[in-house]
Amino acid sequence: MAQESTSSMEFRTDFVSVGGAPVPRASLTVRDRRDGARLPLATLVAPPDSVFDEQVAKVLAWADLREERAPEIFTQIDGCLAFWGSIVPLQSDRMRRTRELVDAAMQMTMFVEMKLKHELACWRPADRSWQVQPMIRTPGHATLPSGHCTEAYVMVELLKALLNCHGDDPARRSVTTQLERLAQRISTNRVVAGVHFPVDNVAGRILGTALGEYFSYLCGARDRSGAILPWHHASFDGRKCDGEIEFDPASQPLAGDAATGFYAFESPGALKGPEANSVLQELFSRAREECDDLRISLR
Repeated sequence: MAQESTSSMEFRTDFVSVGGAPVPRASLTVRDRRDGARLPLATLVAPPDSVFDEQVAKVLAWADLREERAPEIFTQIDGCLAFWGSIVPLQSDRMRRTRELVDAAMQMTMFVEMKLKHELACWRPADRSWQVQPMIRTPGHATLPSGHCTEAYVMVELLKALLNCHGDDPARRSVTTQLERLAQRISTNRVVAGVHFPVDNVAGRILGTALGEYFSYLCGARDRSGAILPWHHASFDGRKCDGEIEFDPASQPLAGDAATGFYAFESPGALKGPEANSVLQELFSRAREECDDLRISLR
């Protein structure tokens, strides 16, 4: 299933300048199966080293919460399904197709995030200061974007599509808020643990949102009017961040007049997009039926 969503992807890396020093920029495009055109999906520019050096103080400050959040952090090392299950009953015996769909989305996400981590090659907190002393083993791959954060926001978008939560009415907004708050909590726990910087989550959030939208698009997910849900080209520019940045989605809108300078979320009207994938469409349809049968999707 994951191969269906990654088969048209292509990665490119080059360098841009910050004060005369080069920093890596990694780009992800997808191929339009109708005419072969390359369409931008995500672009990440690494922050300069000075931002990460200053962010060490942020990681040390968040360490005060380690004792309080230790059970969550240890449980979330190898996956967070138990936590998403507090909102949506993702038991494999009752929601077999939904779990299969989630697994496919996570496999796609891990493929993308690991490639981008490798290309951007940003050091972890413990690599920059002996004082960090993470409470869990630091992964051997690079730090930005945060994988847990990216995966969490993919889950937000996929569950919104499955539960029919696109809309501004109170019921839909309430469910979306719960999903987003859980994603933020999971992401911040990685900073508390000492294995990520806040800026890693800032990048991971917009990447995960874009990937979640794109995966839902391939699944043929539709809104209440029957229109296929769109996807955006997401950009994060670490050159426009400073060491004081925190991960605070409520004050960091992705788009609109109040959008932050380090984010860009291109209007879906400017993008055509590849055709929806028939295999993923069928799986999504069956997963949606499971949600409807359990009466957890909104009407």
